[in-house]
Amino acid sequence: MLKTKKIAIKDVGPIRDLVLDFNPFFNIICGTNGTGKTTILECIAHSFSQTGSSDILKPNVNAEKHFGEWLLSVEGQNYNKTKAYGLNLNTDTKIPENIIALLKQNLPPTNFLNYIVRHNENTSLILGSKGITPELIVFKTHRTFKYQELKGITKDPVKDNNKISEDSIKGIDFTSIKKWFLNRYLWSGHRNKLNAEQLHNLEKAKESFSLLDPSVRFYDVTPETNDILVETPTGIINFENLSAGYKSALAIPLGLIVEIEYRFKKPQIKVQDFEGIILIDEIDLHLHAEFQVKIYNAIKEIIPKAQVITTTHSPHLIQVASPQELTVLEIDYKNNGIKKKCLDNNISYSGWSLEDILTHIMGLKDTRTPEYRRKIKQFDSCIDKQDIEGAEAAYYDLAKIINTEDNLKKLLRIQLAGIGRKVNDQINQASCP
Repeated sequence: MLKTKKIAIKDVGPIRDLVLDFNPFFNIICGTNGTGKTTILECIAHSFSQTGSSDILKPNVNAEKHFGEWLLSVEGQNYNKTKAYGLNLNTDTKIPENIIALLKQNLPPTNFLNYIVRHNENTSLILGSKGITPELIVFKTHRTFKYQELKGITKDPVKDNNKISEDSIKGIDFTSIKKWFLNRYLWSGHRNKLNAEQLHNLEKAKESFSLLDPSVRFYDVTPETNDILVETPTGIINFENLSAGYKSALAIPLGLIVEIEYRFKKPQIKVQDFEGIILIDEIDLHLHAEFQVKIYNAIKEIIPKAQVITTTHSPHLIQVASPQELTVLEIDYKNNGIKKKCLDNNISYSGWSLEDILTHIMGLKDTRTPEYRRKIKQFDSCIDKQDIEGAEAAYYDLAKIINTEDNLKKLLRIQLAGIGRKVNDQINQASCP
């Protein structure tokens, strides 16, 4: 079992001084571009890699001492006897006491991972004790797979510390999904060749094809080409020919199952018994709004015991998030950095409209277009001047760009009636054959 409890970041990327607590199960981090969402995930990921350099993490340009640092508080029964904990930095640079104190409060000092990131020419050196672990699985934004021609069954690759460390920085690749599926599917037809955990995970992989859309399901593996076929409303196709958005979502559950099978051999585990950390950058990437909500629910169903930390730009995900799952980052103009937005963690946003979430939670200043604002300003000006014809013309301009079911149209008509003009609402509607 491995969980992150808290992270304190100082002068890394756009972040000057930030402390975050993590929910033990699901965490959604949102904010505008440049608020350090990916930086947070990278700090966690780099904490479990043996690499000593990074082209991703850089010190903040305004850092007074020209280096950045972070402390990560973790808990895990499998790590009490490893070198993954402690404050041994292998460097002469002294960590400020205030940043250490942020995490030491009410926590035993052996529960810290501590890192410094220093700039050196075109790269950054990460100094500190490292704890490589198979219990961290990282998904970057590139989540897709192209068609693969497989000529036969291949054996499972070796996931040693070097490969696991590399996957923590680069993210897992998805070229093994088809190879793994073919292996398990064909061997499942032979009695006692797969154990109970492998058979269970294979069934979960088959179910994954339908997680987003029940009308899509696993169909068969063709013996002629070793291709995985799925049944869709438009016919049977290779699973590589699904839409980019569908594949981006499908890569998460399938990628999880494959990685868990490859990493945990003795003993092997069922996917829902995985209790590690999953990092997913932009979980909503390429997904239709309906699928954004479904992937959130699907991940919770597949790995109920794991800790998920994900970033998003989707108001739909915020709308379905449970209390205490949401972290909102915003620009701290006063201190030229990033800060956590103060939220009531005892409430959910399931009753909020998307417009409310966009403006009050995600910081969007206006959900209407500049064209709309210009025309509504013109309408209001004509109403104030009692310019009946001008107000009527402005109303018809607005009616062409406003949803026909928007209650705003009723309010505009009431305002027109107040200056003595009733309108005939005959806006041309598109006709479909």
